[in-house]
Amino acid sequence: MSEWQPIGTAPKDEASDILVAALHEDGSCDMAVAQWWVASWASPSFHHMGMALLDFAPTHWQPLPEPPPA
Repeated sequence: MSEWQPIGTAPKDEASDILVAALHEDGSCDMAVAQWWVASWASPSFHHMGMALLDFAPTHWQPLPEPPPA
């Protein structure tokens, strides 16, 4: 699997699904599959699968792993 990268380097093509994470000062972490999304009613940001606003601000990202073999 790929290494975590700073969120500023994440793809912003509105098509790439990525794994995002937010590291918190208390050591906890939120994660979600997300993609960059630009809408007329919302600020450009990462959304959960392009539909729902994330309830955290991602700090890191990595590509999704390959799916399991059939």
